[in-house]
Amino acid sequence: MEHVENLYDDESHWEAREVDSMTFDELFNSIPDDGFLEREEGELLLRAAKSTEGTILEVGCFKGRSTVLLASLGRTVITVDPFKNFNTTDMSGVEGEKIFHAELAKRDITNVVLYKMKIEEWNLEPVSFAYLDGDHTYQGTMNQIKVAFEAGAKSVCLHDYDDKLGGLEIKKAVIESELEILERVNEMVWCIKWEGTGAQYIDTVKLPKGKIYRKDRKK
Repeated sequence: MEHVENLYDDESHWEAREVDSMTFDELFNSIPDDGFLEREEGELLLRAAKSTEGTILEVGCFKGRSTVLLASLGRTVITVDPFKNFNTTDMSGVEGEKIFHAELAKRDITNVVLYKMKIEEWNLEPVSFAYLDGDHTYQGTMNQIKVAFEAGAKSVCLHDYDDKLGGLEIKKAVIESELEILERVNEMVWCIKWEGTGAQYIDTVKLPKGKIYRKDRKK
C-alpha cells in the first residue's frame, strides 16, 4: 500500500479561477472525458456532496472524472484507489494512474490527496461525505459502506447500482447495510444510514424466477 501526498501546490488554482462562475453544464464538460459518470448522475453527486461540509472521501477514481468534479467544490478530497486489476488493458494500473495525475495537474487541482491502496487498508480520517465506486462485489461494497460511515460520513453516493452484473451486488449490499435511499438517478443512489424511524425508501432486487430480495426491517 502507498500513500501519495498532494503532488501539486498549496492552493486550488483551478477552483479559484474558474469554477465559481461556471454553470453545471460548463463544469461537467470540463471534467475528463474517459469514465462512466453520466451528466445527470454527476449532478446528483455534486448536489449530495454540497449538502455536507468538510472532507470528501472518494473510493475508486479511475482516470479522475468524478475526482475533478468533486474537487471543484474546493474541499479536500481523499481518493482511495489501488489502480490495479480494474482495466483489462492495464491490469497493473500504471497507465491509468499516470492519466489520473495528468488530469489533475493540467487543471492545477491541489485539493486531492491520493491513497494508493484498497479501502480496507486505509487508516480512517474524518470525512463528511463519501462517493463509493470501488470494488463492485457484494463484500467490497459492504466494506466501502462500513468504512465511510465509520469515518463519519453523513451521507454517501454509490455508482453502478442496478439489477444486472456488479450492479446487483451493489444493490444487495445497500439493502443489507440498512441504508435509506434519498434519491436515485440512473445508476447513482444517494443514501443515509437508516435510523429505524420515519419515512424510508428501500429498493428491491429482482432475482431469477421472479423472486425479490429484500431485508425485513422493523420500525
